[in-house]
Amino acid sequence: MNFTEKDLNHFIEKIYIPQYTNNNGGMGAPDLFTLWFSLNKYKPKIVIESGVWNGISTHLIRKTLPECKIISLDPRNIPPNGYIDRNVNTKYFMGDKFIDFKDLQLNNFNPDDIFCFFDCHQNAYNRLCQCLKKNIKKIFLNDNYPVNCGSHYTIEHLKNNDTRLFTVNDNNKNKILSKISLYHIFPNIYPGKIKTGEGLFDCDSFFKEDNDNINLSIFKKERNNYRWNTIIILN
Repeated sequence: MNFTEKDLNHFIEKIYIPQYTNNNGGMGAPDLFTLWFSLNKYKPKIVIESGVWNGISTHLIRKTLPECKIISLDPRNIPPNGYIDRNVNTKYFMGDKFIDFKDLQLNNFNPDDIFCFFDCHQNAYNRLCQCLKKNIKKIFLNDNYPVNCGSHYTIEHLKNNDTRLFTVNDNNKNKILSKISLYHIFPNIYPGKIKTGEGLFDCDSFFKEDNDNINLSIFKKERNNYRWNTIIILN
């Protein structure tokens, strides 16, 4: 799952658009890049998006995979200045029509075709259990907060025994971790502390030092908002 500077430049030149910067409270450029990179690698036929916010990630998914089916879930409606995908292959369950992922009926789809993208700030351990129950193997997590950080329980909390928000017994912990064949936390693009409600936290970075690559300047500008995007493949 390692990317290159060529991948970063391709993303900026072919995928990223200025409207993506107007996403306060949502994903910034470093997060959007790793989502694009994962979608481009696996090229799923179906993307389930749990957590839509202003629709920027939906736009990215559609631009990356023009023919895919998108299922978007969020209890909040997209605001008037947000993006709504009018493609017939995009289905929204939002607002009064909201369906949580755990209740989403997917029996008509091949689970091997599904890629789940979770940006819903819900218990990530529970989300993995729900994916196992639905036999879904490809999972992308935004906001995989490290120990002592974050407003919801993450897989990093599970792996490192952070029980501030939730507790999983050792048997269930080992069971779920044994089902993970790939667990990759993407690095930030540029070095810098990550700003969260709990303070500043370290994060690995692709570039180990700052540089003057103007083409990639948006990654530097938005580096402090990165959220430890993680790809998980279940066996």
